[in-house]
Formats: sequence, structure tokens, C-alpha cells
Amino acid sequence: MAEVSSGLFLSDPLKIGRRLKDFSLKGVDGKKHSLSDFSTRKILVVVFISNNSKYSHAYNSRLVAIQNRFEEKGVQLICINSNDDSYSIHDGFYKLVEQARKHGYNFPYLKDSNQDVAKAFDAVCTPEAFVFDEHRVLRYRGRIDDNWSNPFAVKVNYIARAIKEIFEGKVVSMSETTPFGDSIKWHF
Repeated sequence: MAEVSSGLFLSDPLKIGRRLKDFSLKGVDGKKHSLSDFSTRKILVVVFISNNSKYSHAYNSRLVAIQNRFEEKGVQLICINSNDDSYSIHDGFYKLVEQARKHGYNFPYLKDSNQDVAKAFDAVCTPEAFVFDEHRVLRYRGRIDDNWSNPFAVKVNYIARAIKEIFEGKVVSMSETTPFGDSIKWHF
């Protein structure tokens, strides 16, 4: 396996039942954040988002609400922007800082400049969610919920369902959904 600078292994894409390796990325707070920083959290939710995606924008308030709803239960949400900065100025680091302030992000927002983390996750679009249990084993990947355009018409919140089932000690009933959004903008 080829190890990359973030500590992830690229030759083995992340699949349900696999454990995530630690990584370190710069957050909008100017600090480096690693998965090990959240080792006391029972569940970790990682969502790839973009400042340049209407689909990601549709979820700004819903992501804040997810963190608020589950924080006391030991859940930590982390958002990662892996888009190539040269594709859009809106995905540059300082625009991430502005985005986090504007929408009141109550979770770390990290920049994956070399895109190693997105590649290791085998992430394809923004937004795309990954839910890990306390052992950092992937239990769910895919959509946040079933209605990106209208939060009031959501019938199934896939993240909330996965979190609930993990806390209940169950196998996640729907461990994968097809993500929907804008493709990650890769370096050429």
C-alpha cells in the first residue's frame, strides 16, 4: 500500500466495515485537526462539501442542526472541502473561513488541499456523508437525506438514521445510498 502524507492508504478505498486511518488537515480556525482529536466522540460524521455547490449550500443549516442535535450524545461532525482551488476562487481557504462564519458552522471545516483525504475516502461529490462508529469503522456512506432542495419535505435523514442505529447497537439498515451533488473538482 502506498502511504500518502496525510497518513491514509490510497490503494484500498474506504468501504463499509473498513476502519479509517488518522489524517491531519488545516481548519478554518487556523489549527491542524486530526481524527485522533475526536477520539472521545462516540460517532464521527465526515461530510465533503464545497463552497461552490448549490447542493452543499442547501445543507448549510441542516449540518449545523445535525451537530446541535447529536453533540450531547457524543457525535462529532466534520466537514471537508477537497475541491481544487484553481477551479473556483470560492473554494480557496479564506473563502472557507468566510463560509464558516457566515453560516455559523459549529463543527470543524477543513481544507484537503492535496486531495489525499478525498481520494482515500473514494469521495465523488459534494455533499457526501460518511458515518463512523466509535472504533472509526465506516457504517454509512452516501446522501445526507432524501431531499436536497426542500428540508421540509425530507422523509428520511440517512445520517440521523445511521446514528440512531449505531447507538442502538444495530447494523445500519441502509449502509449506502448514492450520493447526489456536484462532482469534486480534481487537480489535473
